[in-house]
Order: sequence, then C-alpha cells, then structure tokens
Amino acid sequence: MSLDETVFRAINHGPDWWSPFFVYLSDATKIWAGRIPILIVAGYLLWKKETRLITICAIIAVVLANELTDLLKAMYPMARPCGPVRLAMDRGVPLVEARQLAPEVIIRVTPLGSSGTASAHSANMMAVAAMYSLFRNRWQWFWLPVAILTGISRIYVGVHYPTQVMLGWACGIAMAVVVYATTTAIQKKINDSRRAESERDPTLQSDQMSQSDDHQP
Repeated sequence: MSLDETVFRAINHGPDWWSPFFVYLSDATKIWAGRIPILIVAGYLLWKKETRLITICAIIAVVLANELTDLLKAMYPMARPCGPVRLAMDRGVPLVEARQLAPEVIIRVTPLGSSGTASAHSANMMAVAAMYSLFRNRWQWFWLPVAILTGISRIYVGVHYPTQVMLGWACGIAMAVVVYATTTAIQKKINDSRRAESERDPTLQSDQMSQSDDHQP
C-alpha cells in the first residue's frame, strides 16, 4: 500500500461523528446552507474598504485556480477513490453492489466518476487563504483553517486522495501568487506614474502637499 493510500485510509476511516461537519464542508458550495454564509462573508469583505481589493483579487484567483484544476484533470486524468463505484452506477449497477468494487473506501457523498487529479474545492479555498496571507491581512487566520479542513473533508468523504488535495492546494497558492504579483506590479506602476507626474508639475505637487497638510490635525 502506498503512502497516499495509507493516509487516505487513515482519514477516510475516521470516526462517524466527524461526518456532519466534513460532509457540510465538502458540499458547502453546492447547498444553500453553505452558499449563504459564504455570500454573507464575501459581501462583508467587499463592503469593508480595507479588504475590498484583497477580496476582488481572491475571487479572480479562485476562478483561475478552478480553471487550472480543470485543465490538469483533462491533461492528466487520475481516478478518484470512489471512481469505480460511480462508473459501475453509470452502467446501471445498483449502489449497494457498486460499493463492492471499492470496499476499502467509505463513501459519504454522491460518488464521482470524473477525473480527480487536483481537487478544485481545495484549490479554491486555498486561493482565498493564500491571497489574504500574501496581503498580510488578519482574515488569513479565518481562511487558512477553512482551506485546510475543506481539503481534509474531500478525503474523508471519499472523493479525493491526499495527493490530489495537495495538488489542489498548490494550484490555489500558485494562482494567488500570480494575481498578487500582477496586482502589486500594477499598483507600483500607477504610484510611479503619479510620482513622476508630480515631479514634472510643481503646482500639482504643491497642491498634493497642501491637501496633505489640510488632513493633518
């Protein structure tokens, strides 16, 4: 048994009392009980000036991370733990009989038969967490546990192997870094342009200094 399978079995065979929590995390984006809290938090972070730009960047990173995982799944298809069960069900085999094709896997949600190369759920949540971390915002301490637990939940419910979750996390971090680097480069270019314009126009520079003095107590 490989290390990947060993870690998978240790998490997937975890206590049943974990189930309500991890099933909820795993399916949060598919059910209104999960979507509504996400929308409320996202709306609040977009409303707050200090987190508005970070949240916009996080949303962009999520879209890119999701697309990257889809690309990897298409280019390098890998089976999910529950894959054989789903494929058998698609051929008309009853669920009870199909489960016998993967008796070592405890499936706690609807089995999936698509490629599981990189977990999109893990990628999306880690993209958000990484973005807040890169901007050194305190909300990182909320999103990091959510991202980690979401990845673990996908293993616990039986739809991803640990390596697939870790690859998803890597995709999320990579896209967050790309968006962060692009955003900071644009901000620097804008600031440099304004500074150069101020240096060319002494009147503008004087006005800016005057406005700055007016704001001082």
